[in-house]
Amino acid sequence: MKRETTPSNQTRLFRSVIVLASSIVALLVLRPFYSNGFWFDDSLNSQMRSMLHRFDTSLLDFSMQVTAVWIRNAGRLLLGWINIYSMFYVFHEPRWLRGLSMVFLLCHVALFAWVLMQLKASLRFIGLACLVLIGLFQIRGNHDPVAAYAGFYQTLGIQFMGAVALLLHWRRTHRAWLLVCSSLIIVWSLTYYEINLVYYPFALLIVWMETRGAERRASLTTLLIPFLAFLSVALWVKKHASAIYPGANIGSLDGFPMAFLRQLHSTLPGSFYATLGKGDLAPADLVIQAMHSRSSWTVLLLGAIVIFAMLRKTEPIRDIDPMIWPFALNLLITPAFLIAMSARYQTEIAWGQGYLPVYYQYFGMAVLLTALLIVVAQRSTLSRIALPCLLGTYLALNLQMNIHMKQQLDLTFREPVESLKRDLRNGLLDAVQNGDVVTFKSAPIFVNGNVIYEVTGKRVFVPNEVATAGWFKTQPRPGAQEFVLQRVNRSASGPDWRLD
Repeated sequence: MKRETTPSNQTRLFRSVIVLASSIVALLVLRPFYSNGFWFDDSLNSQMRSMLHRFDTSLLDFSMQVTAVWIRNAGRLLLGWINIYSMFYVFHEPRWLRGLSMVFLLCHVALFAWVLMQLKASLRFIGLACLVLIGLFQIRGNHDPVAAYAGFYQTLGIQFMGAVALLLHWRRTHRAWLLVCSSLIIVWSLTYYEINLVYYPFALLIVWMETRGAERRASLTTLLIPFLAFLSVALWVKKHASAIYPGANIGSLDGFPMAFLRQLHSTLPGSFYATLGKGDLAPADLVIQAMHSRSSWTVLLLGAIVIFAMLRKTEPIRDIDPMIWPFALNLLITPAFLIAMSARYQTEIAWGQGYLPVYYQYFGMAVLLTALLIVVAQRSTLSRIALPCLLGTYLALNLQMNIHMKQQLDLTFREPVESLKRDLRNGLLDAVQNGDVVTFKSAPIFVNGNVIYEVTGKRVFVPNEVATAGWFKTQPRPGAQEFVLQRVNRSASGPDWRLD
């Protein structure tokens, strides 16, 4: 006689199917973010191993030199260079470093889910929030915090979410050591980058609401003393620096509102495409490309099924801990506030082109959008059917746009380096010796003597080499020959570079 499946087994089977489908959707949506080459700062930092060997210096010495320059010449206490450069030194291939960055991203998202669990969000809410989150990621063609910067923002996010998780655990237990650890983690992270200042509005609110009298004073002291110590050192460094980093200068009151709104607007789904991206890829072309993409169809169909399953039966929003709303609003608003205060970013930020801290804002927006979706879905059966279809379509189109932008940025950053490496392996510089002069003609900053050394092992002298200017001093060998290296061909066949 055939054994019937019990309801509990059916539930477990259903959850397993949803988790598998969600994982496939996430893998496809994130593909443009882990299959790309080195962009922006990564295009230079990825040359760390070859540059250090080329100039016979060590990773520690160079990291200390960079740290000192930031302190002395920019007035910023940034101590994390040794960690950043170590990653590039060890994981110098794009697939390795991008893979590691995705591991950091998954760790950050996992901690985000843990924080939501501590705020009594249901598993359906958490799953939907994570799906909405990755759907907000948009490759904008300018300083992407997910597809570039080697997991830097993900590492900061791990520290932030870890500190918040400890803070919420302290909220339940009032064990002082948890608050101490949370506070120290944040202060340490501030020596990497100041974005984790966003911790303090939420932390101060939690402490103020959960304590009274002597405990409140002790808890506020635990939070503020390490921060004030860091702030004192940071201000001393700024005061004694020979120059100030442009982004650290306070802007005008008149410029604040528009910069704030532009940074905030960049968190909205499709904000980049609606303002800038459609000029590069017309809506009709985007739809056609998506219709011819199996990945886009898979994301649309599976995404709609997963979202429908999550919205089919949801717990009331009122069951969630009310502190989830200041948590989300803080993540959404505070980074935009900090960016809008800067004189530099008041002039640089455009609509749909938010600066790097938009990465933190994605997490706040994901929580608020998820709550909105659940509220709307609970209104009618029609909305529970329409919303998954609309969101699945958005995920598919956003994936296709991200693929398009990834291809464009790879053409800018990855292809010139890869074509030069290919020609170098084929003997382009066989006539060049150590110490000869090689001038790059009309080449980007990341095409330089480090690339030559990486492939050929030859230490050439490159006049006016911006990538290494100010860091290393070299001279050509006596009697050195002079060569000019330039890009001549971008076709599918033949050498791309010529040596004259």
